[in-house]
Amino acid sequence: MNTALHRLLLLLLLALPWAAQAGDAADYAKASPAKQAKLLESWAAVPAPERLPLIEALRASRVVIDQNKTPFIEENGAYRALEGDAEPVGTPKKLRLNNRLRGLLNTLCYPARKIYGLNKSSTEPHGKIGRPESQ
Repeated sequence: MNTALHRLLLLLLLALPWAAQAGDAADYAKASPAKQAKLLESWAAVPAPERLPLIEALRASRVVIDQNKTPFIEENGAYRALEGDAEPVGTPKKLRLNNRLRGLLNTLCYPARKIYGLNKSSTEPHGKIGRPESQ
């Protein structure tokens, strides 16, 4: 019995690398629009500075996905992986946003920039960050 239990535990430990979790960008790229909205809402509740490049790239419509739904940022005609150092498989296509997702991104980006004390990004459309600042 002990030997069988030890073998099972060893097998589970060997399988752990295959069960490694994807990052936020991969989770977002593989999700349906409804799940993407839920992700954005959960990110608003717990801001993280490492998500800001993804959020800004989404707002600027610079996120593309390849055939494997791996997310990349389009920069000057080239593609840079959002996570890791993958290369696109096939021809990448833009990750589309519906109006609900655009609205969530706008409200999400403004508080995150205020929390982390970041300035406006030149990649933002029209130089806007979301809600106007109060005077």
